[in-house]
Amino acid sequence: MTLSRDDAANQLYRYAIERLQSPSRWNGGVPFRVRRAEWIWGPRVLITLLGVGFDSERLFKKLTPATLPHLVPPSWPCESRPPIAYPYGKFIAIETIWPDGLEDADIQLKNVASPNLSGDLITIGPNQVGTLITLPSRELEHLLVAGQTGAGKTTLIRSLAAQLSQPSRSNTPNNIIVLIDGKRGRGFGILDGLPGQKGPLATDKNRDRVVNALGWVIDQMYQRDEIRENSNSRTLPDSLPHIFVLIDEFWVWTHESRDPVITAMINMIATQGREAGIHLIGATQKPLTGMFGKGTIGSTTYDQFSATVGLRVKTPEASRVIMGGPRPRCDFLLVNGDAHVVAKVPTLIMDRVQVAYISEDDLRSMAGGQPDLDEWPEFDPSVLGRAVNRGRPAKVTSNKEWAVGVEAIVRDERRDWYQKQFPKPAPGSSRARVIMRNSEEIVRILRERGVRCIYESE
Repeated sequence: MTLSRDDAANQLYRYAIERLQSPSRWNGGVPFRVRRAEWIWGPRVLITLLGVGFDSERLFKKLTPATLPHLVPPSWPCESRPPIAYPYGKFIAIETIWPDGLEDADIQLKNVASPNLSGDLITIGPNQVGTLITLPSRELEHLLVAGQTGAGKTTLIRSLAAQLSQPSRSNTPNNIIVLIDGKRGRGFGILDGLPGQKGPLATDKNRDRVVNALGWVIDQMYQRDEIRENSNSRTLPDSLPHIFVLIDEFWVWTHESRDPVITAMINMIATQGREAGIHLIGATQKPLTGMFGKGTIGSTTYDQFSATVGLRVKTPEASRVIMGGPRPRCDFLLVNGDAHVVAKVPTLIMDRVQVAYISEDDLRSMAGGQPDLDEWPEFDPSVLGRAVNRGRPAKVTSNKEWAVGVEAIVRDERRDWYQKQFPKPAPGSSRARVIMRNSEEIVRILRERGVRCIYESE
C-alpha cells in the first residue's frame, strides 16, 4: 500500500517520538519531552520541526550523523541521502528525503508557472510550501548562481535565459540577450538563436569572440551613459531595452586571473552596468574564496550581486562564499535542484526553492532563430587602459573624445588641442596616450584612403 504524504509524515513523527522519549544509550538514559511538532512539506524533502524547550541544545548535540538514522523508519531512504539536523528558530529541524513515490523531483516550469512566459519576470521555482518565487527582471542588479557539479546551475541559467528572451507584457522593449559559455558550448549551445539574442554564442573555444561580445556590451554601456548625461537624467529612457549578459562557468576566465582582459571586462559590467540597464547573470561550479577575492573577479564585483541562488555544495566554506555568510547553509541541501534564494528586488527575499526547469525539447523549440548580428564587432581592449592590466574599472572613451583626438592630430596640435577640450585625463595619462595613439592611426588610414579633413591646407 502506497503511503500518502500525510501518512508518511505521521509515520516519521511517531517513530522519532518513540525513540526520543525512551531512555537509551544515545540520549544518556535521559529521554526528551517533545512539547510541539510541526512539518514543512517540501517538493523533495520533509522537514520535521521538534520543540523540546530548554532541551534543544542537548538534543542538537545528540543528533549526529551516526544517531540521526535511528530516528527515521527503516523503509525511508537514508543510505544514499542521510538525514540532517539543524536549529530552526525555537525548533530542532530533522530533514529527510521523502520515501519513494512521494518525492516531486520533476518540476517543469510549464507545469507550475503561467504558460505565457514574459521577459518582465523570472521564475526560480516553488518554495517549500508551493509558492512560486519570482523576481522582477529589470529590478535585478546582477544575479549569481552557484553550486557543485550536477547541482542544477546550468539547468537554472538556461531557464532564466529562455524566460528573459520572451516578449515583454509591459510597455517596454523586449530584452536583449548576450550568451557566453565557459563549457565549450555544452551549456548554452542548445539556446543559440533565442529571441532577442544579439550576437552569436561566445564560448571559451574562441577567446576573441568572448572579448568582442563583452566589448559590445561595454560600448552599449557608455553610449547609454552619454544618453543619460545629455538628458540630465539618472534613469534609463523607457525606449531602451535592458541587456542581460548570461555567463555559464565564468570561473574559466576569472579564477586565478586566467584572463586579466576578460576579468577586467566582467568587472566593468558588474560595477558600472546597472544604471545603464545592463545586468549580469553568472553561474559557477567553483564558489571559491579566490573567485571573488584578490587577483580574480574582485570582491567589488561580488558586492554587486543583488540576488544569489545557492545550490548544493560539499563544504561550509563554499556555502559561505555563495551566500556571503554562515546562513543559510547550502552544504545542508540534500538533493540536486534544491536551492536557497537571497534577493533584494527591492525588498528582501530569503527562501528555499526547488528549481523549475524547461525541458530540452521546449528549449529547442524556443530557440532556432538567428541572432541580430552574424558576428560581434571587433573590439580593441587597449581602449580600456589600465582596467585591462590591473583589473580596475575604467571609463571607455566617448565618441566625442575620439573626434577631438582625431581633430588634434589633423591640426598637428597633438595633446595641446585635446587638453583644451578635455582638462581630464591629465597629459601623459594612460587614457590620453591611448586616445592619441589610436587617433594617429585613424588619421593615417584616412589619408591612405584619400580622405582629407577641412583643417588641412590645400
